[in-house]
Amino acid sequence: MRFRPFSASILAIGLAALTGCGGYGLQFTNSTPTTGTIRFINGAPSAASLDFLLSASAGNENQIAYGTISQTLTIGPGTYTITASVTGTSTVFATQTAFVVAVGQHYTLVATGTAAAPKFVAFTEPIFETLVDSAAVNYHDASAQSGTVAIPVGIFDGTKTTQLGTITPGSQTGAIPLSLPVDPTTGLPTVNPNTDQSSINIVFFAFAPARAPFSSHQADATDTLDLIPFGGDHNLQLYLIDTPAGSAQPGQLIGIFDFDA
Repeated sequence: MRFRPFSASILAIGLAALTGCGGYGLQFTNSTPTTGTIRFINGAPSAASLDFLLSASAGNENQIAYGTISQTLTIGPGTYTITASVTGTSTVFATQTAFVVAVGQHYTLVATGTAAAPKFVAFTEPIFETLVDSAAVNYHDASAQSGTVAIPVGIFDGTKTTQLGTITPGSQTGAIPLSLPVDPTTGLPTVNPNTDQSSINIVFFAFAPARAPFSSHQADATDTLDLIPFGGDHNLQLYLIDTPAGSAQPGQLIGIFDFDA
């Protein structure tokens, strides 16, 4: 199950923030010794829905709404042309040529930009090896409006803001470890009383320093305590994408959990 898209705050001239949703899940399954995996994000505000197609009949993912993440395709190694078309039409939004898939690698391709200036942003994802009582977050910049200045990223735990690093525009931070809170009385990992699972209740952000501090944004009012689970899918991948023209904030983060290696 994918994260819902989050109404986040600004990036280039402000910040983008999110809290997680209760329906956490994973997208990448482990690739095999002879395949790689690939998924797609519609990060183009002007494209309500996109169809993604790989050459050589390698696979497709259709009707991917803006701000959402596709399921994963397992494909053989090789060089592909990838096309994103407006759903229900023959109109090509963006094309990625000579995209090389290697054995054992995970890829995310984000369609972004506008109809006049479309593009793909491609990420080769990390192979996570996160400890059971820990978690990791990896921030990606897939915003066509992010400019050229490094973007601070971090967390807000309700009382303080902690910068974890920066993203080079068009790049990713790589896996940043997060520690599991410990109950001071028992010395054991803190447990979410709603799910009986260990979790961290924090807000994630990407922002310009001029706009800090900021207030929390509530993304999922029905399950506010289930943000970072710990277990097989405790690696949070966050993608900064543009928001539609006229939005109060030009950036938002969307996220998904992935397995360990």
